[in-house]
Amino acid sequence: MILISMTLPLSARADVKDYEQEEGTSANMFSHNAYEIAFFNTPHLSDNTFTMRVSATGKVSGCTHMTGSYVEVKTVGDTLKIEVVESEALLNDKEPLYAHYSCQIKGSESFFDVLLDRDKLIADKVEHIQLRSRAYGDFQTVDIKINKNNIKFTATLPREEKHIVFWFHPKSTVTLQAPNAKSRDDVRDAIRAFGMAQGLTPIEDVVKGYHFPHDAHNYVVFSDTDGRLVKDLDTLDTRIPVGQITVTETRYGANGPVEEQYHLKIIAKRTNNTFNRRYSKRLH
Repeated sequence: MILISMTLPLSARADVKDYEQEEGTSANMFSHNAYEIAFFNTPHLSDNTFTMRVSATGKVSGCTHMTGSYVEVKTVGDTLKIEVVESEALLNDKEPLYAHYSCQIKGSESFFDVLLDRDKLIADKVEHIQLRSRAYGDFQTVDIKINKNNIKFTATLPREEKHIVFWFHPKSTVTLQAPNAKSRDDVRDAIRAFGMAQGLTPIEDVVKGYHFPHDAHNYVVFSDTDGRLVKDLDTLDTRIPVGQITVTETRYGANGPVEEQYHLKIIAKRTNNTFNRRYSKRLH
C-alpha cells in the first residue's frame, strides 16, 4: 500500500561518508510496504523541475536524531532507477544520561527527496520509476505518463490501482489565499473574482485540463503574466497581503435566517505544492 500525504519541502541530502561515520545505536524507520509520497513544484529553481519526497509513515521522539540520506538517480532504458541509503534514527548511547534533560527531546522524521526534471524525463522517454534501498532491496516500481502539463503515477496493487496526478505550473504562478476562511466556507469564487480584477489569469485558463484539489476551499491558483506579484515573492515562505474580499454568511437565530457580511484578508504566496488529485481503481 502506498499512502499519500502532504508535507513541507526540506533538504535531505547528505554525503555517504558522513552517513557512514555516524556512531550509536540506529534503526531504519522505513517500511517498504507502507510509506508516504509527496510532490512539490520548485518555482524558485525552474518551471520544469519538481521534487518527489518519500517518507516513513511515523515519527520518533526522544533523545535521538536522524542521520542523513543519500540518493543516486540513473536512467536505464525507459526506467528511472532511484537508489537510496535511508536516514535512520540514531540514539547516542555511548554516554550515560544522568537526568531527563541531558538531551534535547524532539520529534524526527525519516525521509528522502529526489529532484526530478520534467523535460529530461520526456526526452529520455521514461515510463517507470523504480525505488530501491541499497540495504534492503526494492520498494516498488510505478508507471508514469508525463507531458508538459502534468505527470500521472500509477501503482498496481493486487486488487487495485492507485493514481496520482501532479500538475506543473509556470514560474509566473501565484496563489491567492484567504487564510482565515473557515473550513466549511468555500470562498473560491470571491477570490477568483478578486484576482481577475487585479489582472491575474486563473491557472485553469493557462494549464490545459487543470483540476483543483478537492480541499481548495480558501485559495485559487493564478498566472501572474505581468509579474506584478511574482517579483516580490522571492522565496517559498514569502507572504504578501494584497487586499480583502467581502463574503456573506447565513446565520440562523430565533427570528430565522440572517445574512451577515464579513471581510477576509487575501495574501499572495508562491505555489510549491500542486498535487491535486488521487484516486483508486478496483481491479477485477
